[in-house]
Amino acid sequence: MTNNKKSCFVPALVFLFALAVRLFYLLEFQSNPYFDYIPADWDQAWYDRAARDFAAGDYLLLHSPPTQFSYFYKFFLGAVYWLAGGNFFLIWSAQFLIGSLSVLLVYGIASRLFDRKAALLSSLLFAVYGPEIFYEGVLYREFMVTMFSLLSCYALLLYAERRDKASLAFAGLSFACLILCRPNMILLGPFIYVFLVSAGKTNAPATEARKPALFFSCAVALSLLPLVLHMVYLQKHFVFLDSSGPRTLLLGNLPEYPGKEWLPQYYRSYAERTGGEPGSYVEVVRYLISRVADDPAGFAGLYARKVFYFFNNYEVPSSMNYYLMRDFSRVLSLPLSNFSIYGVLGAVGMVLLAGQWERFRILYLFFAGIVISVCLFYITARFRLPIVPFLMMFSSYAVFHLAGQVRKLPLWRTVAAVVCLAALGHSMTDTADLRSAPVRPIDYANLGSVYENNSRFHDSEKTRDLYVKAWDLSARLGYSENQIAYYAAPYFSRQGRTHYLRGEYSDAIRDYRRSAAVRYENGQTHGGLSLAYKRAGLPAEAIYHAEESLLTGPDRPDVRLSLVQLYLQRGDNLKARFHGRQAAALIEDVGRKKILMDTLRPLEELGRFLSQGPSLEIDRARTLAQNAQWELAEELLKKNFAAHSDSPDVYLLRGDIFAGKEESAKALDAYRQALVLGYESFDLLARMGELARGLGMDQAAAMYYRKALKHSPDSIAIKLALAELDGTRATTPFGQLAGPA
Repeated sequence: MTNNKKSCFVPALVFLFALAVRLFYLLEFQSNPYFDYIPADWDQAWYDRAARDFAAGDYLLLHSPPTQFSYFYKFFLGAVYWLAGGNFFLIWSAQFLIGSLSVLLVYGIASRLFDRKAALLSSLLFAVYGPEIFYEGVLYREFMVTMFSLLSCYALLLYAERRDKASLAFAGLSFACLILCRPNMILLGPFIYVFLVSAGKTNAPATEARKPALFFSCAVALSLLPLVLHMVYLQKHFVFLDSSGPRTLLLGNLPEYPGKEWLPQYYRSYAERTGGEPGSYVEVVRYLISRVADDPAGFAGLYARKVFYFFNNYEVPSSMNYYLMRDFSRVLSLPLSNFSIYGVLGAVGMVLLAGQWERFRILYLFFAGIVISVCLFYITARFRLPIVPFLMMFSSYAVFHLAGQVRKLPLWRTVAAVVCLAALGHSMTDTADLRSAPVRPIDYANLGSVYENNSRFHDSEKTRDLYVKAWDLSARLGYSENQIAYYAAPYFSRQGRTHYLRGEYSDAIRDYRRSAAVRYENGQTHGGLSLAYKRAGLPAEAIYHAEESLLTGPDRPDVRLSLVQLYLQRGDNLKARFHGRQAAALIEDVGRKKILMDTLRPLEELGRFLSQGPSLEIDRARTLAQNAQWELAEELLKKNFAAHSDSPDVYLLRGDIFAGKEESAKALDAYRQALVLGYESFDLLARMGELARGLGMDQAAAMYYRKALKHSPDSIAIKLALAELDGTRATTPFGQLAGPA
């Protein structure tokens, strides 16, 4: 009895220590804006949706899309939501409890293979390992993948000791749960088979040695069957647990893929060849075999990159970034959370134990199986988490072994060994990602979005500062497409709207202009800017941005009606009539349309004479312009211009005259009016782009070039000019682009 108490005392302390660390982190985590907020467009949101559906009574999740994520984790999370009622403190507590069990399993495995010192050290190291704790506090299945990897290993060790079917069935169930969490972990199966066959080899025949493996396989298959059938029912055809598997396999094995992160743009080569996304693993494998035959060197380079990133110190992020979250937590900032420590020491431990394969083969097999199951797909920090506790066991052995050897070595050899280990660790740590931007621009933008949308942490200034920081980092890194515009532009537009509603028109103009600076081609932004200028008593600017709203966004009756009012105030009745007609065509309500037409009737009477076409004076001005008599043409056009201010042909002529006189700004303005009045052609847009670019109006130039491409999609010159303009905008610091934030 006393021995049993002693044997339970240390593991109990390990478990309590792991719980205490996680409790401390949980208390810290409450000050993190991600604590109780799940962004709507993230994978985590689908888990949250499924869990809420389960808690609401959809216990089989038959009505909860999508089907490409782990249903095992959805059911687990649904049960937690059902019990906790959506309380995130309790939800995270449940996940941290499972994380603490993983720490206990590390102790249980290590104590069966090593001495108690190594078991204690490896479990304590895993208890404080930052990435593991971090992923226990997000709605991802990684903490369960780690736990079931360890549980499978522990159960197999129990079987090796007891040789009973109950232990083997438990191991099969554990491994099935691991596959249900992440289907690619089925690739660990052959390595477990090797362990079971080698563990069963005594003096018995080979067929007898294979019986445990067969029993284990049956236990796994029976455990998987319910959820496999569940997925088949949902998909109406056979799908192995997760319909995203073929797509993920394809992405991670294209030779042009960089080797890390989820980057779906690399599907393009497949889509171009086949016309769509992959439907099955067989389809993907056939395609990849053809690619391997075409580019074997490319595939060799791809796998070299993937292995490098797998063992690199950099915690490759997915939707959330571990390095950014360290700013909110002392636990995550602990120095023992560097993967390279365990990569180096773990490698040393594996080398030192290489001669004791018989005893430690299960660790080597799990290590190899996890590496292959991850590298066959793509690399991100959360996918490699299951390898960490196994590396820690090897590392703990290496630490105690080296500590004993150091006492026996001369000083110079000790120094040499330390220098070699340090150099190896540095090579795994000092990478371009860690040097330039361990926190990506998108991570700052995501955090800014959370500060904007999480009511408990709402902080508009932090949102603004994070968006600006994200933009500037993206510009500094030289990204040709600054994706932060999709965050910053709507934010500044919303801020502009808020200031406008408060009557703070100068502030509204400032924020609308910032929005337009990062994403110019947005009709809503220009529409808001027009209203703000109008209320600020600046009609010329109001007209300009109302017209930009029409050029950059959908045709809106409210913008047209605003232009009617503004042009009437200016005395340009014909343009007011033109925009009134366009507004009437857009208004569907019969009553509103009749009121508008009654308003326009006096304007129609004023402009009836235009129905007969341009006057002779306009034709004469055109003839003079064709003969390069610019001054005479301008003078004649000016005399007759007021009667034709809604004619695009007149504005085209006016633009040609100013272009002939090399007055680029006036020429561009005239061409722009022709565009607003409905005339559009490739030649006009290309010319406008060139003029705008020459005047330093790069955003407007890009808009004209983009419109030109709709008329001539294959124009190489326009594509090159547009790419250069977009690249310049993307790499320009925010303050230089939009003014001080």
